[in-house]
Amino acid sequence: MRRGLIALALAVGLASAPVAAPAEREGGLHPYTATYSVSRGNMRVGRMRVELARTDQGCWLYESHSRTTGFISFLRDYRIHETTRFRVIENGVVPFQHVYTLTGDRKDRNFALAFDWTELEVRGIVSGEAVTGELTPGAIDRHTILLSSVLDLRSKRPFPYRLMMIDRAEQKEVEVRIDGEERLNTAAGAFDTVRVVQQRVDDADKRLILWLAVAERHLPVRVASVDDDGKTITLDLVEFEFQSMSAAPVPST
Repeated sequence: MRRGLIALALAVGLASAPVAAPAEREGGLHPYTATYSVSRGNMRVGRMRVELARTDQGCWLYESHSRTTGFISFLRDYRIHETTRFRVIENGVVPFQHVYTLTGDRKDRNFALAFDWTELEVRGIVSGEAVTGELTPGAIDRHTILLSSVLDLRSKRPFPYRLMMIDRAEQKEVEVRIDGEERLNTAAGAFDTVRVVQQRVDDADKRLILWLAVAERHLPVRVASVDDDGKTITLDLVEFEFQSMSAAPVPST
């Protein structure tokens, strides 16, 4: 089933992938790998490895692997693999395929989505069911919405502003604003950061808070996800490495 979902997303997503444009903002992003510790409240619960790489089709691949660690892993061995394939143009991130796979849970929370920018429609499979939804120009999937703020800071886009986020196949309006500056001490070092808040318009209690390192190409140093029940999942940077822009691109599939 999982292979079928991915094949569906790839087949539709690649077919509708936006064509490269002279205005592509490749200079705004830089390939990197980063590792984060994952905490829920004051409890360390897992680890995440993130990679941003260019593909051999001239697009980008944003990929994350997460798993529970420590005592919590004896209770639940959760493993999450999430990928988004996208292009960067003058107006920002343009996703064309988003796949999420979770193992270790009794419920089917997996999904695979394809973004058809010709028909302005997102379609795919969510929790085993076929879905379709409206696609507003400029919409971003929930995985790469973080990268959109990185690009906007580097291009000096005026804040605040609003955008549409695709969560599974549903559109959610998000307000993005700068919330100040802060110096953070992490396992990877000390960083001067800009704090950006991405807050759901329909539910002010749901928000993503980003601490982006000014001197490190606005690399995410800390990410906090706050839900409407008040629970917070926090990612803290452990180590990172920027890759050469001339490195061999990763295969598209």
